[in-house]
Amino acid sequence: MKEKTKKNLRKVCLPFWWAWIAIAVAVLMGGLLLEMVAWLLVGKPGEAGKLIKAQFKKRNNERT
Repeated sequence: MKEKTKKNLRKVCLPFWWAWIAIAVAVLMGGLLLEMVAWLLVGKPGEAGKLIKAQFKKRNNERT
């Protein structure tokens, strides 16, 4: 990639560094919330992740 192109990308992306952080935090919190809800429903910490994966697989199989 040309140096000029890199500089232009930095000019565009750097002012929004806070937005990238906010997106990362939102994704992390969403994942944690999903895990906590599954843990509350199942009651076993090890089973919560398996429940989430099973639900996503079930939905994907229903769509096809």
